[in-house]
Amino acid sequence: MDHHGTCGKMSYKKALIFLISICLVSLNSVLYRVSAQELHVGGTGDGNYTSIQDAIDNAYPGDTIYVHQNTYIETIYIDKSLTLIGLDRPTINGDNTTSVVTIKADNVTFINFELIEAGQPNPPKFHRTVSGIYTEGSYCNISYIFFGLNGSMLSSFNNSHNTYSHLTFTTNHFLSGAGIYLQDSNYNTIKENAIYYSHGNGIHLCNSTHNEIFKNYIEYNYRGIFIQSGSESNNVFNNTLLDCWNCSMKLLLNGNNTIINNNFIFNRMGGNVYDHSSNYYDKNYWSDYEGNDTNQDGYGDTPYEVACYYQYGITCGENFDYNPLMQPYGNESFPPWDINQDGFINFLDASMLLACYGQSGPPGWIPEDINEDGFVNYLDSSIVVEHYGE
Repeated sequence: MDHHGTCGKMSYKKALIFLISICLVSLNSVLYRVSAQELHVGGTGDGNYTSIQDAIDNAYPGDTIYVHQNTYIETIYIDKSLTLIGLDRPTINGDNTTSVVTIKADNVTFINFELIEAGQPNPPKFHRTVSGIYTEGSYCNISYIFFGLNGSMLSSFNNSHNTYSHLTFTTNHFLSGAGIYLQDSNYNTIKENAIYYSHGNGIHLCNSTHNEIFKNYIEYNYRGIFIQSGSESNNVFNNTLLDCWNCSMKLLLNGNNTIINNNFIFNRMGGNVYDHSSNYYDKNYWSDYEGNDTNQDGYGDTPYEVACYYQYGITCGENFDYNPLMQPYGNESFPPWDINQDGFINFLDASMLLACYGQSGPPGWIPEDINEDGFVNYLDSSIVVEHYGE
């Protein structure tokens, strides 16, 4: 008898059974994870994580992580498709190390957080790589975030089809830091954000095309919107750019951008818009327009010529708004609690009030002093809350 032959056959059968068993166990594990799971950070539940990053590391793609209200001193790195939702707006403190949130995966949802203390870039010119949120992911939704930090608030590189909405940016002290910075990023939506007090650009596009920028309120920035070289076929509409230190908007070495129904109001040093390219303008309000409206149709009788100045040997395009608005877009009769006067009492009004909360001046000194008592406080916020959603 060939014992070696018999032993060989038995070993082969056992090995085959062993491999099949392993496959079945693995398949069962996969099937078990078909339905997404919920994880919790903070709070009082059994098994809740104390660190957001620990929850991310232990989550599977498609899972949802709920972060309970608290202050979390950490930076987080998201490298898989997850949904992170803050409950009662928890705070993530980056402890001045690096970007507070880094997203390197597609299909990430990140909603309802406050981000503070991003690291300071060294040297400062690399501010765009150190941000409140740094993302290279596509098909992401980043919404309802309050940024109170230095550097660029949100930097987006090499991605597409993201939505950035209901973000509040304030207190950016880097000279070239942007509120929202997009580079090589296409088909994104930037909507209903409030951007204040940036020493750089409120929104900055570089080599980015086919983006939608609408219903943003941009005030007290060095420059409201900067559409830089290679950024074409972007739509900019229904935005208000107010009291910027340099100009409302600058367009450089690009073309075929559409600028419609925006308010360009009271800029301190330069003109409302400087355009070195050829773009399309229509039905915008220009606070420095000096024409008349003899037939009272709401539009100026003569075109508004968009300003351009020559620099670096760049030839200026000829740009005109042939239907300049005589009154700001949306300038109906608004109640005082509609702070930005867009006809809706919503997140934008609340964020404007929040940005000025605690400040004082003469009665009625700013729109946020709704009850005109000289203070922006809980009395004003209670009025907004009473009418919220109208």
